[in-house]
Amino acid sequence: MTVLWVVIVGVLAGLVALGLIVLVAAGLRHRQQAWRLRAYALRQGWTYQATDPDLAQRWPDLPLMATDGHARDIATGRIDGLDFRTFVYTPGRADHPADVWRHVSGAGVVAVTAPAAVPLVVLEPTSFVDALGWGEDDALTLGQADFDAAWQVYGDETTARAILTDAVVAWLMDPEHRVSYGFDQGELVIWTVERIVPDDVEVYVGHLADLLALIPPEVWAASVEDPATAVDPA
Repeated sequence: MTVLWVVIVGVLAGLVALGLIVLVAAGLRHRQQAWRLRAYALRQGWTYQATDPDLAQRWPDLPLMATDGHARDIATGRIDGLDFRTFVYTPGRADHPADVWRHVSGAGVVAVTAPAAVPLVVLEPTSFVDALGWGEDDALTLGQADFDAAWQVYGDETTARAILTDAVVAWLMDPEHRVSYGFDQGELVIWTVERIVPDDVEVYVGHLADLLALIPPEVWAASVEDPATAVDPA
């Protein structure tokens, strides 16, 4: 029995030591990534901010930000005439298994200013959990089998159907564009399962610009005509 306890204590001590090593390594990696982003932002003429207590609460209806969280390593600027912001989001509590990893690495977020505010629409790639039928049961369907199997659509149905034209659906079906999207608070937001490296910011902003260009002008015009969808852009 004494030998068994020694083995158990040794294993537990090893696990604790491994956990500490992982946390220290993650902290060093975070500081290095923050330094890279700050340096890159300054070279590009963007602004950099270490933290922003309010930013993480800007889109409370988006799935990623359904819990109290924190925004850090924030860069804002303008690319090809489009205003954007990018940051790392860390959940305030782990309500979902994916949040445990996000506590360590953070999730990458990029948002650009949309032509007008529209009612909430969320487009998320179908996950393994969704495929098993364990996800949300209020997803909208377009009646296109391939798209309905590959994507989960939530939010205002009228706006979602107006956005999801044949051209937009074809664009979303490209594997290169398989990230989560949200139309909320007058912005188009994407988020990924890991933080976005500086070199990829322009790529994602370019993707968002392409998506906005595919959306029919009538979508934005209808929003402008409807005061109920107006939001404070600040």
